[in-house]
Amino acid sequence: LFIEEMLRPLVDGEMTEERLLTTPVPTTVQEAVRRRLVTLPSEARAALDVASVIGPRFSAELLWAVSDDPTRVGSTLGELRRRQLVVEHVSRTRKLFAFRHVLLQEAVYESLPEKDRARIHLAVARALEEGSERDIAEQVGEIGLHYAAADVRDKAVEYLVAAGDRDRALYANESAVEHYERALDTLHRDDEAEQDKERILDLAIRVGDIRARLGDSGMAEARFTESIALARELGWDTEYVGRLIARLGDTQFWQQRKEEARATAREGLRLVGQRVASPARVALLECLCTALQHMPSRAERDDAVDQLEAALVDVPY
Repeated sequence: LFIEEMLRPLVDGEMTEERLLTTPVPTTVQEAVRRRLVTLPSEARAALDVASVIGPRFSAELLWAVSDDPTRVGSTLGELRRRQLVVEHVSRTRKLFAFRHVLLQEAVYESLPEKDRARIHLAVARALEEGSERDIAEQVGEIGLHYAAADVRDKAVEYLVAAGDRDRALYANESAVEHYERALDTLHRDDEAEQDKERILDLAIRVGDIRARLGDSGMAEARFTESIALARELGWDTEYVGRLIARLGDTQFWQQRKEEARATAREGLRLVGQRVASPARVALLECLCTALQHMPSRAERDDAVDQLEAALVDVPY
């Protein structure tokens, strides 16, 4: 791509061979792309800017909806194709356009001032919201990401969480956790995050559970640690906090830190005490029993098992 972009002005007739030979060689793809953008007509450059914010692939309809001059979209797309900046990309359901290379899209996007990026992201999000219910349901993640980039945080979180919920229901756990974490990052950026602590707690627990299910125990541990601190700060009861501590102990066990897992489980048991019919106590005893499996002495393990069996009798199902 670097060599192509360097020689493209010569191929397109925008520069003579003599001038090309005397022009300083660009040091990066981005610089080579920027030089090409200077020669674009203003309408084509504006359309390319919008397309770079939409993403590597985009529809003419969305470009039309966001463009400052929709009547020129057809001709500008033709110009961009002629210059081999974009190509047609036919999917099974619709005709799309795509940047000739993802690095080209990234270079155009990075060349935009931050204020312009945010403005276009907002316009794209609003245009996507104008689609049918089915289109919105399919594109909740994209809408959320555009709102996040436009710094419209409430709507960003709303759509990103909806995307995570959709993916989790489909057992697409990696995609779900990515959307939840984007929502968390958006909430953490808020200057008034104090008001969002309950939402942060809820999302941190969801991310921890999914990370644990995916076998990413280290990331799960970090989220459960965050959740425990928030739950205590918000004044949640010991039953709630105890269940989170049990999840933390499980993640430590699966990282082969069995001594820490035992200590964590015992800390949780001290917190919940001898409470009857306590799911948290059962979860903590299960964690402790698991962490005691390979201890040389069986006395402590057998005692934990006896306590677990007694606790299970009282727990409602």
